[in-house]
Amino acid sequence: MKKGPNLKSIRFKLTTLPLIILFAAFTFVTVVGAYITKVSTINRMKEDGLQLTRQMAKRIEQSGLAYKTLNEQIEDKIRVSGRVILNQPTVNNDVLKKVAKTLDVDEINYTDGTGKIIYSNLESSIGAVFDENHISYPVLSGKQSELMENIRKSRENNNYYKYGYVKNSSGGMIQIGILANKIQSLYDKTSYQAIVDEIGKNPDIVYAEFIDKNLKKIAANDSKLIGKINDDEGSKKAAIDGEEYAKEYFYDVKNVTVYDVLTPVYVNGEHIGAIDIGISMKSVNDSVTKTVITLSIIGIVAFILVGLMLFVFANGSVNRLNKIKEYLGEMSNGNLSINIDEKLLKNKDELGDMSNALNLLKNSFRDIIRDIKEKADEVGKSSESLAATSQEMASGSEEVAATVNEIAKGTNIRLRKLQT
Repeated sequence: MKKGPNLKSIRFKLTTLPLIILFAAFTFVTVVGAYITKVSTINRMKEDGLQLTRQMAKRIEQSGLAYKTLNEQIEDKIRVSGRVILNQPTVNNDVLKKVAKTLDVDEINYTDGTGKIIYSNLESSIGAVFDENHISYPVLSGKQSELMENIRKSRENNNYYKYGYVKNSSGGMIQIGILANKIQSLYDKTSYQAIVDEIGKNPDIVYAEFIDKNLKKIAANDSKLIGKINDDEGSKKAAIDGEEYAKEYFYDVKNVTVYDVLTPVYVNGEHIGAIDIGISMKSVNDSVTKTVITLSIIGIVAFILVGLMLFVFANGSVNRLNKIKEYLGEMSNGNLSINIDEKLLKNKDELGDMSNALNLLKNSFRDIIRDIKEKADEVGKSSESLAATSQEMASGSEEVAATVNEIAKGTNIRLRKLQT
């Protein structure tokens, strides 16, 4: 059965374990790096988005004020023209032409009480009738002293005019028209639709819309969405509550996740709605992907280099340790005649110190054993001398004992003789 790696071995601890730790560290750094990149990119996107919508809101406010100012100026001009005509002692076509030229007015129509144009600076208009269905009827009927139309396109040509109606106290009314192509052009360039169309050309913008306070889309870069209702949280906060809003949002129209940014719009201090843009998250995903790829490449290269370095150094260290272990094994078996490799002894690291210490230990053991052997030989010789001396002493003792026995026997014989 094949054995698994020895988790307690020096080789594992010097090579595999550091690589595992290194891999875990690079993985952690990559994950954290990707997260930080995403957060920082989204924060930057939020600031850029809010800055863009604020600029759009400011443009709408400024264009609204400019349009309103120009419109009021034209209306004042219509009023002045009406008063000038009413103050004329007589009115006819020539008078109206003179007033139109003097005041730089494009069209003046003077009607009777029935709404029929009886005088005009434009002869083609004479005889036309304003009936009760016409927008000017409240002035014609005397219910209003004046009425100002919005700028509209002429029914006779492609020009845009601003028409106003001033009541004639003698009956009828005066219609005054001023060419407003430049003002209409300004309006077209700065209208809600023009602004969202301009922003919508940016490839990073998924949608651009203007929402009124009823959450209705008044303008959108996708014309199919105009008139639809936005009832999401961001639209309510910006278009109704007047608060800026920015958050990731799933745009179900195109089934993509965008960063939804909304800024309330004010004109003359009045809250009129909000600008809403959806910024593509592609840049965020690209940044995160780029960060992950970069860190992964760095991690892989570093992992390989560190792995090779660890393998080379650790493998060399483990091989030297194995040699030292072999020497210790030989010494434990009593073999002190081994010669430790000179390369080990010349190493200037800790393993070199261990090899030199082992060499000293081996030599010390060999010297001790040699001394012990010499002492043992001396003791052996002394033992032989002592044995010989002991034998001599034993022989002398036997002679003494024999002499003593003889003396004793002689003494006993003498005693017996004396007794007898």
